[in-house]
Amino acid sequence: KSVLNTHGPFDIVVHLAAVSSPGVAEKNAEAARQINTPSSFLDALPATAQLIFLSTDQVYDGTNAPYEENDEARPVNLYGETKLEFERQLLNGKHKMGSVALRSSLILGPATPLGACRKQTFLQFVHDRLKKQEETQFFTDEYRNVVYVKDVCKQIQYFIDHGIGEKSGVYNMGGADRVSRLDIAMAVADHCGFDMACAKGMERASLPPGPVASPPDISMNSTKLEEATGIKMLGLADMVKLSLPAR
Repeated sequence: KSVLNTHGPFDIVVHLAAVSSPGVAEKNAEAARQINTPSSFLDALPATAQLIFLSTDQVYDGTNAPYEENDEARPVNLYGETKLEFERQLLNGKHKMGSVALRSSLILGPATPLGACRKQTFLQFVHDRLKKQEETQFFTDEYRNVVYVKDVCKQIQYFIDHGIGEKSGVYNMGGADRVSRLDIAMAVADHCGFDMACAKGMERASLPPGPVASPPDISMNSTKLEEATGIKMLGLADMVKLSLPAR
């Protein structure tokens, strides 16, 4: 309410804040619920305000890919649960006719342009490991339709510019390619000319269960969003080309 009183009223709100690490969310459940499912903020927001919510592909359980928006959402970890809960509050409440929930895949892109950032994208992690030739294990049996950060911005900007109106609802937001972590490493190595000898493929399923469940295949079809906005999302090779220096 203090934000609304100080800075409002708002015509449109873009909700990007999140405890986005499943592991961190699991360890800090209360904070994750407050940030990922901000019910009090939603209650205080006037019904006339439109809302764009960045949700996640982790609302899916990973057993029935590729996912369509009307497939059952059954998250396997707290992060996915909190995102799905806010989707339901948003799209079943007073804002249901003026809101979109964008179920984003893993976002990739260039290094952040505004100085040092604690968390870069997975591309920067891979680039650093391959450049230093540090042995790293990459999962071969978990799949996602990774999405380019500038495509995410374009999709959000579309709804800001054109309004939401009859396009209210849930949308998958993933790139053109279904890839594993090892696929990403191979694409970076190919573009940058790195030796792949240090990159080891590994099946997550071969490991003992960890403290936080991870869905194995949450690849998804994003045709609904692309047809709604007219914006096609890139595949992995183009994301790498636009994000990292070539060999």
